[in-house]
Amino acid sequence: MIVFIAENLCKMDYIAQKYTKDNKFAYSYMVAYIYIEIPDRVKLTYYGTIQNTEFDVTFQHINSEFILKSFGMVKDIQPNWDN
Repeated sequence: MIVFIAENLCKMDYIAQKYTKDNKFAYSYMVAYIYIEIPDRVKLTYYGTIQNTEFDVTFQHINSEFILKSFGMVKDIQPNWDN
């Protein structure tokens, strides 16, 4: 699982950037910590590089894909959020 997460970290970061619809997200935040919460959940902790902030983004691993489950205070994100 650790190798799979490492191979897909950029993909998860891209999903987080896409969810925010903020073109400056990549310049304003960086992944600081990666947690494997339960066998199918991965949490990325982001820190702000411009302002002092921290938030978590959680993904669930289903069928070889990472599905966005929560972003900061937003919980239970629907799988079709980007449609």
